[in-house]
This record gives sequence, structure tokens and C-alpha cells, in this order.
Amino acid sequence: MRGDFRNIAVLAPFAAGIGRRPGHAVRAREDLAEAMAALGGHCVLEVPRELAAAGRIAVALHPADGLTPAGWVPRTPPLADLAAARAYLQSADQGTPPARIAAELRQRWPQLTGDWLDGAPDDNGAVAAGRSAVDDLLDLVALPPGREDAPGQAPAVSAWRRDIDSRLAVLLEHILAHPDYRKRVAAWRGLGWLHDLGQGRLQWRLFDVDRDDLPELLPSLVEELVQDEPDLVLVDLPFDHTPRDLDSLAALAGLGDRLLAPVLAWAGANFFSLSSWRELPRLPYLATHMDRPQYAKWRSLRARSEARWLALSVGRFATGGPDALCADLAIAPPATEPTWLSPIWVLAALVVQQQERSGLPFPVADQAVDPPGEGAAMEVASSGDRSEQLQRAGFAPLLALGPHRLGFAAMPLADGTDLDQQLLVRRLLNWLFAEQRQQPLATASQLRAVFLESLHQAGLAPPDEFTLAVENGTLSLTMHLAGRTSRTAGQVTLHLPWEETPPADANRGETL
Repeated sequence: MRGDFRNIAVLAPFAAGIGRRPGHAVRAREDLAEAMAALGGHCVLEVPRELAAAGRIAVALHPADGLTPAGWVPRTPPLADLAAARAYLQSADQGTPPARIAAELRQRWPQLTGDWLDGAPDDNGAVAAGRSAVDDLLDLVALPPGREDAPGQAPAVSAWRRDIDSRLAVLLEHILAHPDYRKRVAAWRGLGWLHDLGQGRLQWRLFDVDRDDLPELLPSLVEELVQDEPDLVLVDLPFDHTPRDLDSLAALAGLGDRLLAPVLAWAGANFFSLSSWRELPRLPYLATHMDRPQYAKWRSLRARSEARWLALSVGRFATGGPDALCADLAIAPPATEPTWLSPIWVLAALVVQQQERSGLPFPVADQAVDPPGEGAAMEVASSGDRSEQLQRAGFAPLLALGPHRLGFAAMPLADGTDLDQQLLVRRLLNWLFAEQRQQPLATASQLRAVFLESLHQAGLAPPDEFTLAVENGTLSLTMHLAGRTSRTAGQVTLHLPWEETPPADANRGETL
């Protein structure tokens, strides 16, 4: 079936950190590293000046290394310098006088000596006493058990090694817990997963957008995206029920309506007036909760016709536990949460997976996908009854459908209809546009034959009712979808400009 479902636009905090350019966009296909560099390959974060003299640190991220500390520590001063100095101290000959070691440290890493090497030791290894502001930070760091001084090394050298370990641990904990780092890494990890699933055949349009930027940037982004005509729009930003966020969701639904393309977004716990998902069990029956005055704008949005293009999922996931640190540093992992990835990546992965399997981007409900890494953790553990309540309220909860398998039991859109239906509509449009390019004067009979043969090749039955007609330069297509429930059933109608070669099709408008 011509007209593959390949073009995806993503709005996400790809360049979160100091010095970003909100709204900056790049195109990507095979090389995500180039896209990351174009959007800003360094995640610049503020840190205490006692840890970095400049008061900031530029984390050198790269998609090839999995965006983990094991990859970026060796490329990120002063972490790289601390790690190299520590390796030198480990390898220093036991008989080398501490004064000579100190001189070597100052020569190789002069920017570090003023921070953590206080005073020149004498040949016996004595160091001037004293405390600085950084010592107060280091006191909070618990190094892993079992760390002992190297046999035969002077006390000063062993103290320097412990000091370096402590400073590395403090810097790593500060970085891994920083919201900008976490948002940025989550967005790129999700994108990298989808990119791998698509085997380099997906075409990306990436926009650096953060939650605070979205209301101001949306009008210009909408115009850019209308020109791009993506098949799918992903918005990796958490939405709540505030008027600002609901206005943004309404604008995104309107964007989907203009593009005739689904928009996938996600809601955080605060959408439901929860401080965390752990409080979900205390909510009353969800329909009663969502009937409160603060959700009036959400109910109004659900009633709009364009809401049929907006899919709002809930519940993030993480794989592999907390970010692993460099094994050779032997530093205890900071006590931070794992890097949570939003549910839109699972939903988009299902679409890509189905496209790769059958050439069609659906169905996605009741399908499962293997997330990257191992040991998937779920942010939301909702029961079957609560999941059904969320679905009836217009949300799709992410579920564990088996060992290391994620998916959705149902995929409702904001208006209560089904995402599979809109994916079919978009796929039909792509097919029609492709056929128009291949045979611009095709008759209705020819188009019907090609369409039904394409469904047969994909292993899908034809719709229950199907009419296709070309009259007066307009192609009209109507299908009735049976759906799994009365809620997901419905009628699809498309009208597109089309030319037809004479003589006119004798079977025009025939119901199959």
C-alpha cells in the first residue's frame, strides 16, 4: 500500500538547560547525533561554584552512548578531569613522595588543584588543615562500603582519592537529579527508541519546546506543521487541568484537525489534582471527580469535534533502574528516581511497530511492545476498574501487558472514540495522495480495486460498508467501521480534490 506512515513531528524539551533557543527545529532521518548537535549537544546546568568554578557544567550528551554517565563523564569537564586525576592517583607508584604526586596533579590538572588540593604536602604527606564550603557538601555523600586506601600509599594520597570520589559523587547526584537533565534525557531516549524501531526509515521534524514555552510558541508551530503535513504529532510535555494547559490541549486538538493527523500527548498526576500517582487510590469514582467545576474546560474540549484527533495517555515508565554510573569510578549511585519516559513513546512505538509489521499503523489497542533496556518499572499501577474509569474519561493508561511488555488495553481519544479509527483515516489519506501522484487520472473503479487489494495484502478485511466516487473534480470516500464497541464504531467520510479521465466511471458511488 503506497503512502507509508513515516513522517513524525515531535515537540519536546530536546535542549533543556541554559542557553536553549525555544522553538528551534531540525529535521532528522538516519543520524540523530546530527540533530542533537544542531539543537545543542551540551546540557548546560547550574552547579555550586564550590564544585565548578564557572558555576555551571556542560554535560556532553551523545545518543550513541545511551545518554548515561558512563558515556558523558569522560567528555564533561570537570568530571573528566576528576576521573582522570583519580585514575592517576590509583596508578601512582607507592614509593613516589606525595609532594611529587601533588606537583604532577597541579601540572596536569591545574584547574582542579585550587578546588580540592589544599596546600602542598611535605614529603611525609602532611596537608594543611581547613574546611571550605564544599566540605559541607561532601559530608552529605556516603561513599560505598568496602573502599579502602591503597596499600602502601601515603595518607595524603589516599585522602585525595577519597576527596575526588566525594566530589564526583556530589556532581553526579546534582546532574542526575536536575529537572532539565532528566527532561532532556527522557526525550532523547524515547526518540532513540522509536528511531531504532523504525530502522532509519522514519522522517523526523524535531521542535525544542518546554512546557512554559508552549502557549507562546503554539501559533507559529501550528503554521510550520501545517506546511510539513506530518502523519503523527508527539508532544512530550506533561499537561494538567489548569486553564493554560487546557487551552494548549485545545490548540493541539485543532492542529490535529487541520492536519488530519493524530496528536499524542500525556497528562501528569496533577491533571487529577494529585501530587503523585501514589495518591490515585484515594480518588473517588473518576466520573464523579471529573464532574467538578475545575474540569469544566476539559469537558468542553471533549465535546468539540477536533477532540477526535487528540490522544491523552497517562503513566510513565522507566527501564534499567537508576542511571548506572561509570563502573570504574566505584561510586554509589545517587539516591534519585529513575529517568521516567512518557507514555507517548510507547503509543508511538506501537504505531511504528504495526507499520513495520503490516504496512498499516494500526491496531494499537491490545498490542504490546518491548521497551528498551531491562526491568521496566511503571509509574502508575492502576487496577482494571480504575483503568476503565480513566478510559471512559478520555485517557489511555499505560499498562504492563506481560513480563517486560507495555501497551494499552484501549486507546480512546479525548472525545471517547478510538485512535485506530483516526490512524486509518490518516493512512487512507496517505494512500490517496500517493495514488494521485502515481495515477492522477485514476477512476473510482481503479481506486477501489487498488484499495481493496492493499487491504488484502495487509491481511485486513474490507470495511462493512465502503463507497468511493469521483464527481465534478471531487473524490468522496465513505466507510462504516464496525469497531469493537459501539463507542469505537463510526463512519469515516473524506472529500478531496480529484480529476477523473473520461469516460465517467460506470460504477461510480457503488456500495461494496
